[in-house]
Amino acid sequence: METAARSGGNLLLKALLRDCISLRKSLERVTYPLGYVVALQDRPLTHVYFPTGGCVLSVLLQLKDGGTAEAMTVSKEGMIGLPI
Repeated sequence: METAARSGGNLLLKALLRDCISLRKSLERVTYPLGYVVALQDRPLTHVYFPTGGCVLSVLLQLKDGGTAEAMTVSKEGMIGLPI
């Protein structure tokens, strides 16, 4: 499980770690530049992401005309990677 930070900044991760302490050994802090793509449509997810602080993750949908539309924004209260 990959995270933007350990448990301090993400409220969902903090709650999960209270109930499942063994998850701590699987956490890794990562920092990505603005605009970095962590997952692509029709490709399997390999990690779960818990944004922290002022960081947000956007889920974009590819439109038939080639454009994109934002379907969801995830901040320090949530996660990306539920199918895992």
